[in-house]
Amino acid sequence: MAKFLIITLAFLLSFVSQAQNWEDISVDDLKSKFKIIRDNYANTPNYKMDIEHLSYKSANSSVASEQFKGYFLKHKNSYHSNTLGITTIQDSKLKITIDSTNKAILVSNPDESISTWKNLNDENLFSAISYAQHKNNANGTTSYKLYYKPNNQFKYFEIIVGESSWVQEFIIFYQSQEFYNPQSDKMEFLNPKIKVKYFNLSFSNINQNMFSLEKYLAKNDKSYKLTKPYMHYELIDTRYKP
Repeated sequence: MAKFLIITLAFLLSFVSQAQNWEDISVDDLKSKFKIIRDNYANTPNYKMDIEHLSYKSANSSVASEQFKGYFLKHKNSYHSNTLGITTIQDSKLKITIDSTNKAILVSNPDESISTWKNLNDENLFSAISYAQHKNNANGTTSYKLYYKPNNQFKYFEIIVGESSWVQEFIIFYQSQEFYNPQSDKMEFLNPKIKVKYFNLSFSNINQNMFSLEKYLAKNDKSYKLTKPYMHYELIDTRYKP
């Protein structure tokens, strides 16, 4: 019995150790992994998720100095997002951005913002990194670290991906930054980080009304005007008009 327990314990310790070791990954392998993630978002017609943004003054800090909650919904070629207090809605004809803080609504042409992780296969991303690592975590997720070349504002990115190739966390680690602290009357250094969490992923019960622009805009001949609840907002139309 004791021998069996020792063997079992040794196996578990070996498994945990293997799950926590970082290993180098080539750029070509990284491109292949990220293409799967990117295509997963692009080819899934309907989904919604909650988003949480957390800012930290130090890379080692576990207490966030700022915290914002939001969400993202997609239905075919339309999407609705709310992050950092900014609401964006896009359908096949228009994209509007609602800034409730500055009381402004921006109207623009649709773009590819719906491709949430389309930049994962951007050559500019791979040319900016020095090397990359990955590891398999004990909970079934996979972590990737992308280390940037010197003289870049970013130190490295960490991306945590679930078993079904959906991103669960995206963490940005910045290089040390010098700033003036009026309390100590001294110049100090910070190496901040930003963490974005994606959770409560669902592929059903997508509210179609969330993609309607009629709450904010009304057709006015060839242009648009603000609806009554948003008449006190500034309307900024940046659409290309040949």
